[in-house]
Amino acid sequence: MIRIAFTREGIDALERERYNHRNPKAQRRREVLYLKGLGQPNNQIRESCGISGPTLAGYLKLYRDGGIETLKECAMRAVAVSRRPTYERLKVGSKTILHTRLPRHRKKLNV
Repeated sequence: MIRIAFTREGIDALERERYNHRNPKAQRRREVLYLKGLGQPNNQIRESCGISGPTLAGYLKLYRDGGIETLKECAMRAVAVSRRPTYERLKVGSKTILHTRLPRHRKKLNV
């Protein structure tokens, strides 16, 4: 079991920031840690947030090892990676072209 001593300032910071990020995953991390800081048991946090035990443990380790600053860095890295296009080679007739493809989680537009 991962033990973390939450300070009142840490809990207040998590409360302020849990809905103030554009990345939903970052919001969920903060929500999970906020609930843990309030003393809720792990199984209740997992059920209410819809996460698995290993995911909860990962969030707790991130916070334990670097505090809220580590959560901010992870969220910014996730946003940067999600915006990066990927490329694939397509054969069109006798030509090979380089095609830009948006990340899988973005919806394709039907025009």
